[in-house]
Amino acid sequence: MGYIFDIIFYTSFITAGVAAIYGLNLIRLKTINLLVLLVVISFLADVIQAISSFYYTQYNVDLGIRSVGSIYRILEFMILMVLFRSFNYNLIVKNLMTILAITLTLYFIKVQPDFFRIYVDSTLIRISSASLVIIFGMLFYKSIITKMNIPNIEKWPPFYFFSALFIYFSGVLIAFFLYYPMMRIDRAAGSYLWSFHTAWLIVRNILLIIGFYYTYKTKYKWE
Repeated sequence: MGYIFDIIFYTSFITAGVAAIYGLNLIRLKTINLLVLLVVISFLADVIQAISSFYYTQYNVDLGIRSVGSIYRILEFMILMVLFRSFNYNLIVKNLMTILAITLTLYFIKVQPDFFRIYVDSTLIRISSASLVIIFGMLFYKSIITKMNIPNIEKWPPFYFFSALFIYFSGVLIAFFLYYPMMRIDRAAGSYLWSFHTAWLIVRNILLIIGFYYTYKTKYKWE
């Protein structure tokens, strides 16, 4: 089983790298910049954390950067918040999003000394990001279904971008809830669960790559 987890792990790295490079080639476009930023930061955070974990487990050397995952999760939530808030939702929805962002920011400022430890429970911020994407993902699909104004949805880049986020966060929601409790009970079981998360990450990366491809192929211009 170990080699299967290794394949999943390295495949996630490769697909994330391809998505980051492909996305950077399209950075000149408008709203897509936020998606590219999210993909690039995610990839860099994974690389930094992998290097740090390698030195710590192999040589017992702490590079002092193992908390990068916690920093990424806050940045991820903020980027998602700005991304969805940029769309034409009504004022009440936007105000609720702003209140949520401020509340969570104040919460993490309060617990900052604990939050940036390597094994701290970051379930709340993970669930917040997942809930945000799931709610606004459903609003996105509802808008497509009710308006029916997309002639070739299979070649429409936003469909792949938001499907990538929606499918990923929906799929790993259970992993976010169970990861830390399982790690406290059995680290091996927790690692297996996280491999399930990594598999969904591959799906996310592939859909993002397809979205970037159609952005380039169709010369799609973001409004």
